[in-house]
Amino acid sequence: MMPREKWTDERLDDLQAEMRTGFVRVDGEIKELRREMNARFDSMKNSIDARFDAMNRNMIAGFFVIVTAIVSRQRRPHRQHRSLNAQAVAPTQRSRFCSYISLRISSIP
Repeated sequence: MMPREKWTDERLDDLQAEMRTGFVRVDGEIKELRREMNARFDSMKNSIDARFDAMNRNMIAGFFVIVTAIVSRQRRPHRQHRSLNAQAVAPTQRSRFCSYISLRISSIP
């Protein structure tokens, strides 16, 4: 058996052809994966956009609620403490209201 001393031109050409076909195959697989990933991202984009839109609406609504609460708190006149007479009147008014409601309810056929 003789040891190989040199690569022949034919063997180098065969190796080069195999490598080219291998790289072409790998490039095709990478392009296919890229297409699949882009399709998945495009399908997810609409749902992600909808979630961000909903979050944006909720944040704006919360901002307006907070601002309204602050403004109404500042515009409200300070309440003075009720006198003892006002506290004594409150249960009477409450009992009148309850009796009025009970009369209305009892008059419903």
